[in-house]
Amino acid sequence: MENFDIFFENNLINNRFTNDRNFYKYFETFVLKLIENILQKEDKPLIKYPDIGLISEKNKCKSYIQLDAIAPEGINNLPGPTLIEIKSNLSTKTIQNLFNFNENYAKEFQSYLFIIGTSLSNTDKKFLKNNLTKSFNTNLEIWDLDKIRELASLSNELSKNIINNIDNEIFNLTIENAKKASNDWTKERDSQIEKLQVAYKNDDIVLMIGAGASKDAGVPDWGELLKDLNLSIIDKQISSKLNISEKSELADSLVSMQNGAPLVSASYIRNALGNDFVTEIKNSLYKHVKPTKDQLLLEVIAKLSRPRRKRVGIEAIITYNFDDLLETQLKKNGVDFKSIYREGDFEIPTNLSVYHVHGFIPKNADEYKNLEQSLLVFSEEGYHELQFDAYSWSNMVQMKALREKTCVLVGLSGVDPNLRRLFSIHSKRFDGCKHYILLERQFKDEIINKSTKFLEFSKLHHKIQEDTFHEIGLNVIWYNNHSEAPRLLEQLDK
Repeated sequence: MENFDIFFENNLINNRFTNDRNFYKYFETFVLKLIENILQKEDKPLIKYPDIGLISEKNKCKSYIQLDAIAPEGINNLPGPTLIEIKSNLSTKTIQNLFNFNENYAKEFQSYLFIIGTSLSNTDKKFLKNNLTKSFNTNLEIWDLDKIRELASLSNELSKNIINNIDNEIFNLTIENAKKASNDWTKERDSQIEKLQVAYKNDDIVLMIGAGASKDAGVPDWGELLKDLNLSIIDKQISSKLNISEKSELADSLVSMQNGAPLVSASYIRNALGNDFVTEIKNSLYKHVKPTKDQLLLEVIAKLSRPRRKRVGIEAIITYNFDDLLETQLKKNGVDFKSIYREGDFEIPTNLSVYHVHGFIPKNADEYKNLEQSLLVFSEEGYHELQFDAYSWSNMVQMKALREKTCVLVGLSGVDPNLRRLFSIHSKRFDGCKHYILLERQFKDEIINKSTKFLEFSKLHHKIQEDTFHEIGLNVIWYNNHSEAPRLLEQLDK
């Protein structure tokens, strides 16, 4: 029989993980299944992923946090109820989070079991236990990776079976979690907003703004922009007059010929339009823009950006949009800002920095210098530059925000490969999930209310979505339709 330590290394540690998020997911699932087996032998229950409510001192609003597990009757020699927390590593941030949790829940548990996915020396374990016990003032035990190996080897075949079926176990836990989730998903959203209110008051927020924010103001989305530019090609290249229907049909055919690949389409358009490329993008961006008073989402963002009582509120804004509608709203609201769109641009400490990391095509180009040096991420060439140059100013700006601040994604779908890559890189080095994305729910309330079966599937579907984003360090804040986004953002300054 294969030595279990070798099996454990090969099948759980070495071959399964592409980043720390994946390590945590697999390790946590394995550990919970192992603990469940230990407690079954002791004839004791285990509650996985319980929600604990906390009454806020500020507004008496009840927010919820999800724990890894509780052993109501204890485990091994630890008396119950025992809180079980599993971490991929023991960082300073992890310890601080444990201290913060203990301040609120010290009376809830008789003992704590902390499980760490790395090997600790006896000296480290003794030091941690001595110092944590002083703060927690209760029974406390620390299991590291070596302890998990030891426990797993005592149930050799069971542990191998768990590892061999780990993907099914993860999915089963997801289903189990989804079933336990409240039918009222807005409760979790309110809890997330409350956390962002604290971050806002601590001047800790960087907004990341995508196409959805500009679309709300009348700017075409990516698909509409590509079609507009294809229509421009047709107008320029075909001498005979075509009616609107014929132009539209021909433009759709062009997109279809390009196999529906946006970057391929963009490269084709760039080559076809030549020197008129930027001009035609500008014409398309601004031809249907709403009056500033009707740009509700951008107006809320601008209002949040106004410093009050020596506070910053919004530390910076990173936009993936080409347009300058945000700048127009900032001017309207009296916000001092500086647009940064190329390497070498410098921040002004007293001004809000607005980073155009995918390029900048303002309506009034005369107000800005050296626009030709702006990286325009519109085709394969520009996109590949982002992917292959880890130290490009655009990537560095985003990584700095991810590392130092709480990022809130607005008007972004979260599917852009380069953005996900940056979040994934950051999540490997950060213990926790501190960033947020506002997303529209795919299953609307009016649909799921028709059947309990629809409700069950909706809960599972959205839970899978949440887990997928959580893997790269993003919490999801759901809303039913895009018109709710301005109201949700307004709550940050409450």
